[in-house]
Amino acid sequence: MNKTKITIIASVCVAIGIFVYVVFTPLYSEKENKKELLFRENQILEKKISAWEAQTETRGAVEVSVQPENLSDSENSEWTFAVSFDTHSEELNDDVANISVLRDENGKEYAPREWRGDPLGGHHRGGILSFPSIVPRPNSVSIAIKRIGEESERLFTWDIKGR
Repeated sequence: MNKTKITIIASVCVAIGIFVYVVFTPLYSEKENKKELLFRENQILEKKISAWEAQTETRGAVEVSVQPENLSDSENSEWTFAVSFDTHSEELNDDVANISVLRDENGKEYAPREWRGDPLGGHHRGGILSFPSIVPRPNSVSIAIKRIGEESERLFTWDIKGR
């Protein structure tokens, strides 16, 4: 009789295990598939958000990347640029607003309104650098970044005529 009880209990446990596997595996897989789909959709959206191409320059151990986000024609708007700094060998202690300027095609410089991003320090920093919009809109603009200790500025330029 003990063998019969053990066989019944084992059979019930196997049946419950099969039931749980059959019922919950598709739900888990469906949930993971939805996560993957959302992740891919977000990547596509992020690429479509900006009509402007990111520009990247690596000098020494520091890579700087700049991408315009908003270059609206509106006089009351602000122009925004996504900026990131990456390194694996030094602390990024630059005050981004103090080392950056927006320059129009005639060389006129505009100081940033603000830096909304990671604070001083670390090896990876990113954020948004904002400027007052330039009216009338120039044909091209540049972001110049002159890091402390570097001999020359890094220059990122975009042709914005007709865009």
